[in-house]
This record gives sequence, C-alpha cells and structure tokens, in this order.
Amino acid sequence: MPNPRRVFISFDYEHDNDRKEWLVSQLKLLGFEKQWIDESIKHSADGRWQTEARERIARSDVVLVICGKNTHSAKGVDIEHKIARQLGKPVRFLRGRVEGTAFPPDVAAADKVFVEMNPTEVGRAIGVSSAGRPQ
Repeated sequence: MPNPRRVFISFDYEHDNDRKEWLVSQLKLLGFEKQWIDESIKHSADGRWQTEARERIARSDVVLVICGKNTHSAKGVDIEHKIARQLGKPVRFLRGRVEGTAFPPDVAAADKVFVEMNPTEVGRAIGVSSAGRPQ
C-alpha cells in the first residue's frame, strides 16, 4: 500500500467543527483512514498555532478548507489558506453547509470552485479511493 496522503483540514472551529468531525467519521467508515493523515490543528491564543500550522501544512500533500457560512470572517482559516498558497500547496474548498457557504478572503475568482462534502468527492480531491489505491 502506498504511503498515506497527508491532509491539512482548515475550518472555522467556532462554527464548523461538527462538519470536520462528520467528514473524518465518514472517511473512516468508507475505509479511507489508512490512506490519509489529518494534520489539522486547534488554534490557541498564544499565536504558537501559526508556526505549528505552517509546519503541518508544509508536510501536507493537500489542504482542505471546509467552507461554512462564516468562513469569510474566520481569521484562522484565512491565515491557513494564505500559508498554503505561500507554500504552493493544492487547496480544495469543500461546501460545508447547505444553508450557505463562503470562501475565505483573498480567494481568486478562478479558484472559487466547491468540492461537494461527501466521502467520494473528498477522496477524489485528496487523491485516494475507498478501494485503497491512489488515484
């Protein structure tokens, strides 16, 4: 089996933590858990989280941004997205909420494409399949 993909999941902890937990549980149910490693990080008030986020994003293969209705004002998501762009990491935006989604600030118009938040589409976005093979 090939090495698992390292995935950094960026999301608004105040409003979308439930969506992140749902996504992780669905991917595990479908057998994706051996194919990717969650590199997401909880933000702290001391600012150290930014250094840790940069390190985790640097070793990730792809960054997933769960976009909820408040993502445009989530400072942590904005910082993580900027770090990913600076490091040249591929970023995929997941439609996190049916009732409304927003991109982080500074997303170029051409990049404003949502991946539907279901395990099959997310698997494609991170480059793995539920059959245990890289795509």
